[in-house]
Amino acid sequence: MNAWDEPKDRVAKFVADQKLPYTILMNGGSLYKKSYGGGGIPKTYLLNREGKISSSHLGWGPGDEEKLAAEIEALLKS
Repeated sequence: MNAWDEPKDRVAKFVADQKLPYTILMNGGSLYKKSYGGGGIPKTYLLNREGKISSSHLGWGPGDEEKLAAEIEALLKS
């Protein structure tokens, strides 16, 4: 099984446990690759109000949630 094939219930539990307040792309491998040039996962994209990518982040580690929250706050103010 690859990451695109994770069972929805497992992903839903992770999202709930982590209290993630944003949309999670499920089984969207081809859309992800075509639209955003996707590769490794997890990969996070922040879009501006025009729908253009303002930043992207590959991977996830301790402290990343604060950095991401700050970027989101800045985007919301722009």
